[in-house]
Amino acid sequence: MGLGVIFPLLLILNLGPGDVSSRESGCNYWLILPGLLLYGGGLAIVLTVNDPVSLSDVPEAARGQAAGVSATAGQFGSALGIAVLYLIFHTIYVAQLHAQRRLRVRQNPESTQKV
Repeated sequence: MGLGVIFPLLLILNLGPGDVSSRESGCNYWLILPGLLLYGGGLAIVLTVNDPVSLSDVPEAARGQAAGVSATAGQFGSALGIAVLYLIFHTIYVAQLHAQRRLRVRQNPESTQKV
């Protein structure tokens, strides 16, 4: 996708509902923009070099299979990376929830007693 497509989509996302937009939710999406730009630039560099390099040593008759294996390996690596990032995020999130609950119980022990 070109910049002519990405920037309008980002603008639409920012002008969307209040609970998603930074106007009311307190989120500042500009803080993650440098990371997204760095990620996009790195991805563009890696993906444009990956296919020619991975296919350069393969005989012409087998290049279709090699391209399929290369694409499958890339998709698997992406899926695995997303799964690991979610595992880290979820582990930290649940630990913070439990820590907040323990703090509330220490501050007000009567709130956990059943009526």
